[in-house]
Amino acid sequence: MEQVSTAILWQTLSKQIGNIRKLSGGQKIASTQDPNNAGDYEISDDKVSLLDSAMCGAFIHGLEDEYSIVRASAIDAMCELACIAKEFANLSIPFLVDMFNDEHKEIRLNAITSVTKISVVWRFSLKAELTETITLALFDSDAQIRQATHTLIGYTFWSLTNP
Repeated sequence: MEQVSTAILWQTLSKQIGNIRKLSGGQKIASTQDPNNAGDYEISDDKVSLLDSAMCGAFIHGLEDEYSIVRASAIDAMCELACIAKEFANLSIPFLVDMFNDEHKEIRLNAITSVTKISVVWRFSLKAELTETITLALFDSDAQIRQATHTLIGYTFWSLTNP
């Protein structure tokens, strides 16, 4: 897993195809490192490979699945990859923090502990837009969620301004 390129990992967080392939004539498409802008390229169907469409948004689809076991597995896989690749960690944290709002306690707890594990490995700062979601977890009705959130806060830096 350590040999997977960042571009391929990034593609798993984007639901659009188009950021890591070559166009006809050898022209390479540069990755924009912004999942919102992925796929802003004119690409015909004959240039889209099965692999590209298979990995496209794989983790996002997993996080949005109706079954909690699938969501939990997606969180676990993202955590494992994020602990190996710092760039992937930076991209995946907002998606994992969004899972703090899941209706199932086990999913919320898994997401919080996963972000904590990533924080222990990479010691990153959280962006201001994520702080509200994290602080709301401090008021969760479940004591385990509150305790896990306290632990997470202890391992992260808080960036109160957006760059």
